[in-house]
Amino acid sequence: MLQHMIQDTEALIALPRQRVFFQTDEQGRIVMCNDLMTEFFGCAEAVVNGTWFPGLAEEGERATAVHLLTGALEGCPDTGYVAFNTPSGRKLAQVTLVPRFQNGQPAGTFGFIHDATDRVEKTRRLIESERQYKELYERYQFVSQATSDVLWDWNLETNEIYINQSFTRLLGFELPTRHVSELWLENLHPDDRDRVLRKQLAAVRDPGQALWEDQYRFFHADGSLLYLQDRAVIIRDASGRPLRMIGAVHDVTQRTVSEEAIRLSEEKYRLLFYQSPEPKWIFRREDLRFVEVNDAAIDHYGFSREEFLSMTVIDLQPPSERERVRQFLFSDFMPAGRMQNLSRHQTKDGSVIAVELTTHGIYLDNGYHVLVNANDVTDKLALERKVLEEKITVQKEIARTIINTQEKERSEIGKELHDNVNQILTTAKLYIENIGYYPTQQADYVSKSAGLLQRAITEIRNLSKALVTPVLYDIGLRATLDELIGQYRTLHLFTVHFSFDIAEERIENGLQLTVYRILQEQLNNIVKHARASKVSIDIRGESERLRICIADNGVGFDLQQARRGLGLHNMKNRIEVFKGEMEMTSAPNMGCSICISFPLS
Repeated sequence: MLQHMIQDTEALIALPRQRVFFQTDEQGRIVMCNDLMTEFFGCAEAVVNGTWFPGLAEEGERATAVHLLTGALEGCPDTGYVAFNTPSGRKLAQVTLVPRFQNGQPAGTFGFIHDATDRVEKTRRLIESERQYKELYERYQFVSQATSDVLWDWNLETNEIYINQSFTRLLGFELPTRHVSELWLENLHPDDRDRVLRKQLAAVRDPGQALWEDQYRFFHADGSLLYLQDRAVIIRDASGRPLRMIGAVHDVTQRTVSEEAIRLSEEKYRLLFYQSPEPKWIFRREDLRFVEVNDAAIDHYGFSREEFLSMTVIDLQPPSERERVRQFLFSDFMPAGRMQNLSRHQTKDGSVIAVELTTHGIYLDNGYHVLVNANDVTDKLALERKVLEEKITVQKEIARTIINTQEKERSEIGKELHDNVNQILTTAKLYIENIGYYPTQQADYVSKSAGLLQRAITEIRNLSKALVTPVLYDIGLRATLDELIGQYRTLHLFTVHFSFDIAEERIENGLQLTVYRILQEQLNNIVKHARASKVSIDIRGESERLRICIADNGVGFDLQQARRGLGLHNMKNRIEVFKGEMEMTSAPNMGCSICISFPLS
């Protein structure tokens, strides 16, 4: 037996040429080791010898080393992994201890150490990699089911493509039984196909490119057009050769359509801004500086675009108003909504113009701004002032005419009373006073006095009738005009042809009185000046207007001289009150014709 043990020992000692070998006594102290042992621990053999073997192990690993040593000393060989701290770093080794016998009794152990650091680390990394792969796969499966995007995995070596269920939900196609790339190419928009394939192929062929991205149009299974965003990562080997592409397809139809609508809207408003015939500009609310101006503003104010963009809106004000406008803009200026106000601006040549400003608050990328539309109302205000001045002049002229008319009427009344009625009453008074002196002629004087008094009464009645407003509202316009014309017919100076063809209720009361006074005035003029034998009066309704024509065959007159007459002036004033129009035709020995037109309300 002893011979066999010696042979076994020699055989074991020969192994250390390939492996770390050592020998311990029955206490576990190292009594012999080979060169590989000293290389493994980085120290001389003299240092190793005499060391308790478990003491060489890492502190947390000593229990394992003790367990292996105890088993071997008890006659049971054992193998385990023990970590050691060496000068070259921590090493994980496979340790095998077998019993060494002497005289049939365990006298120590033979030990073998195999450095398994690299193998164990590779195994650990493999296990960790498998764990991570499993987690990623489970996560991928979860995301694949939860997302609305189409996820795809293209094996570039086998040309196999995996797609998730979103392919059906998003694009409407059932998961294809034939190759998915054929279906994708068939429904890719023809105008996008060449570009997409060219970019994709270029990305795959470029070893330095790890990503591919593109947007294209794609036909849904129902024929509608989708806008898709496709992104993928390109997986390559160490040499850059492409192995796989893993990507996701996202539906951006709504976003693309909205962006296009916004772009078209912005383009439309941009054209409206720049091509507007009215001056427009945008200024920054923070510092009142111009940020944009259209061509109409450049033409109207005379400043170049560069000059405008170097100015503030305060610079457009006349110097005397700049401080007031500045305070207004920074204090009372309403930043939201729409506002209108009238202002004065100064152009580049120094001219001051009146402008009506309409402002709108708008938000741009770099803050709050104000859009301004400027309407030059300089000429409009000048015209309004001129019209107002003319109205005031006309009103003064009307007032002057009214006063002159009143004075003329008073003079006429005084003349009639003095030269006619007063003389009649004076004669009647003489007859009455002489009754006492001439008793025999009493009856004759009384009769003559009564006749004179009746004549005075008639004259006064005629005078009152000419002055007092007629009772046309009681008997109507047509009847009142008939009565007026009848009075002139009794004079037997001329014949009168009168026609009336309009419903009286279409003529308002004030206009009816004006028609009466105009006809009365013109008949008086004919009696006094025309020496006519025929008079024609025509009153009728034409569409939405009242038309009056008065014509005579008298001596006529020169229109230039007639325009200065008071009677004609009075007639024009009455016509203007009701926004009427008058046309007069006359010449010496050619009679006279007056046509008047009023709008009917």
